[in-house]
Amino acid sequence: MQCPKCKSNVADHVKFCGVCGTAMTKVFEKSAPSKKRGLWIGIGIGAGSCVILGMAIIIILLLMNDKQEPVKDQLAAAQPAAMQGDAAAATTTTVANTGTESETVPEVPAQKVQLRINQVDTSRYPLLDLYLSATDEKGSKITKLENKGLTITDNGKPVSLQNSSLRYMSGGSEPFSMNLLIDVSGSMEGENIERTQEAATDFLDHIPVNERSRVGLISFDTNIFVDQDFTSDKQLLKNAIRGLQVDNQTAIYDALSTALIRTSKLEGAKMIIAFTDGMDNSSYTSPEEITELSKKLGIPIYIVALGNEADLNPLIRICEDTRGKFIRIDSISELFKAYQSIYTQQEEQFKLSVRMSDPATDQSFHDLKLSIHNEQYMGEGMVSYLPDYAIDYNIYRDYSYAGDDSFLFADSASRYLTDDDLRNLSLGELAIARNEIFARHGYSFKRKQFAQYFESKSWYTANPVYDGSDSVLNDVEISNYRLIKAWEAKKKPANT
Repeated sequence: MQCPKCKSNVADHVKFCGVCGTAMTKVFEKSAPSKKRGLWIGIGIGAGSCVILGMAIIIILLLMNDKQEPVKDQLAAAQPAAMQGDAAAATTTTVANTGTESETVPEVPAQKVQLRINQVDTSRYPLLDLYLSATDEKGSKITKLENKGLTITDNGKPVSLQNSSLRYMSGGSEPFSMNLLIDVSGSMEGENIERTQEAATDFLDHIPVNERSRVGLISFDTNIFVDQDFTSDKQLLKNAIRGLQVDNQTAIYDALSTALIRTSKLEGAKMIIAFTDGMDNSSYTSPEEITELSKKLGIPIYIVALGNEADLNPLIRICEDTRGKFIRIDSISELFKAYQSIYTQQEEQFKLSVRMSDPATDQSFHDLKLSIHNEQYMGEGMVSYLPDYAIDYNIYRDYSYAGDDSFLFADSASRYLTDDDLRNLSLGELAIARNEIFARHGYSFKRKQFAQYFESKSWYTANPVYDGSDSVLNDVEISNYRLIKAWEAKKKPANT
């Protein structure tokens, strides 16, 4: 530091100037404050600066808040209007959150399903038994459904489901009847019929046949033969299959008519599976009549066709229109697999039983709609059905005549038949009428089907001596035999 008087440099600890002797004490205290005093001054300055800075920040934030407040008010006013459309389009659920707050999340939507009503059994009307299957959007089978959310309308009118029952069918737990039809026309001769017999017997070994699950066997060529009526005895069925013989033309439509009539008399789920290696060429019945009868009876028809005939459309349409299925195979080796796939489709279904609260009395078809809409599934299915009381079974024909003890023409040995007697008969019926003439004299038939047919008649007695010659026939019988043969030739297709 410097002396205040002579301006000489003096050390800090010296009390008197060494040049002029001036005392340095007072000057030292004024010009050199203590370190403690300087520290408090620094702290005071820093604290003041912080206060000033904090106040500045608060003022700035207040100014910014004043500017944003109108924007917030505008957003708050606009938000409910903007969200109204979204709220109408989506269902939400309130979920508890931490504290007292809550948030909303979308519900999982019900899965869309396709309901297919495969069959309506009206044999116990006004009780209806609906047989249906359900598949998801990927086409996978659904095996669990509940009554919850089910609704039914009949011609647009709601049907009460208060006393209804819904259960899944499996393993022969419900009454089930299947009629198996097998083509035994001439084209099936040899390896084809042998491998068909193997496929049919193997199929029987892989399905449940019991007191509630029955199978019948019908074979057809020009004629229709009930080789085994409905039974739960697999051995009887196998014996009938092994005894099949081939001959003549193909009358699949007449066989289907016979099968529909016979199957309709049974209770529970029903189906017909027909196997053929060619198109019909000798039926009296038309494809349209088969479709009509199947729809009235509510029995689906499944057809397996071997080969690639020029026109399979009539058979395809029958299956599509009767809620069945058509399968074409290239080899008999594929027959067993086709049988299995058809049976599985029939077995994997639900049975819904419902009693009509307002039974119908009209004679027309009814449109039935089944819908489901609950937390898990939503979908619907439709079908048309005819109440059992409205079906006139007398206008349809069982072409097999099995179980009937009468003659087709009881007086063909004493009355000359006319064209009017024969023109409306099928080829199969004409064959029966012709062979009746010989059966009356006890002819022993070599064809198993004819032997079975006539041996079932109480009036038939086999005569081992008679060889079928015309020598024992009278003039009326010979004339009738020739007229019947002429009509058979007339009805037989030209290309066979």
